[in-house]
Amino acid sequence: MTYGFTRSKNAFTLRLSAEEAQAVGLVVAQVAGLIQAGDRRGVMSLDLGPSSLGRAEPLGRDPFDVGGRVPREAGDVFDDFDAPEPDDGESDPVLARLFPDGYRDDPEAAAELRSLTESSLREQKIGNASVILDDLPFEGGEIRLEPERAEAWLLALNDARLMLGTALEIEAETDPLAELEAAAGADPTGARVLGLSLYQFLTGLQASLVDAIDPE
Repeated sequence: MTYGFTRSKNAFTLRLSAEEAQAVGLVVAQVAGLIQAGDRRGVMSLDLGPSSLGRAEPLGRDPFDVGGRVPREAGDVFDDFDAPEPDDGESDPVLARLFPDGYRDDPEAAAELRSLTESSLREQKIGNASVILDDLPFEGGEIRLEPERAEAWLLALNDARLMLGTALEIEAETDPLAELEAAAGADPTGARVLGLSLYQFLTGLQASLVDAIDPE
């Protein structure tokens, strides 16, 4: 790995270009916007599956108005994704990944647990996303994290990967690099190539932070 976090004494440092910082900020802001809106009718589509034709329009509220520090220009990278379809009557698959049922075989118990925990979990996830958005140098530069902020980064990066992975239809047995090569062969400038590249980048960032926190 040629990029990622390194440990310096009791802090963790990372250097990002402006483009990298804006890309991370865009995805993290999408996660926060999705959680705040409750479904994808309020944010841009992340329809990046193999059948995606690649168009997107921001709907309703501004998905970049999270923390107020993500440059609007960052939205340009998602300009070619599909517009979202309202998902009436069924849970959003991305939200289902972010907030999985506590009891898969007992819907009643799962609903009761969700009613007790989901509100605080939503606040926690949005708070973690806000930490990243506060720390990102959108003009490019170095980030230095104390341990408590590093934990928030780790959790928010994981949520960002879950969101992108679900949108990209990445399963446990999927080889993301092979998917990226196949997508690049079919359409080198397509939306799926961009989404898979972002997924790989976030995966590398998360792995480097895990290694920096616990090098053993």
